[in-house]
Amino acid sequence: MAGDPEHEKLDDLSARIRKAEGKSTIRVADQVVAPMKFSRIGFDFVGSVLGCTLLGWLADTYMGTKPWGVMVMVLVGFCVGVINMWRALAGSKTE
Repeated sequence: MAGDPEHEKLDDLSARIRKAEGKSTIRVADQVVAPMKFSRIGFDFVGSVLGCTLLGWLADTYMGTKPWGVMVMVLVGFCVGVINMWRALAGSKTE
């Protein structure tokens, strides 16, 4: 059954699937990065901003420093998010 057209179609389909799976990566700064890494980077960034904002709100609530705690901690969260993004894209092994 070496000349079976159905078998040849399946082999061709398998080869095209393997080829497409190899293209599911993105090159950044001469590195191959999986798309899931980008979603992790985004969640890390948003999480750092939201976490620091929550800490600022708690500081404002318990220390009576409204609105300075939130404003300062949003900036800190943004900086932390950018630093984490930089590390992840640069391939730093600090995890």
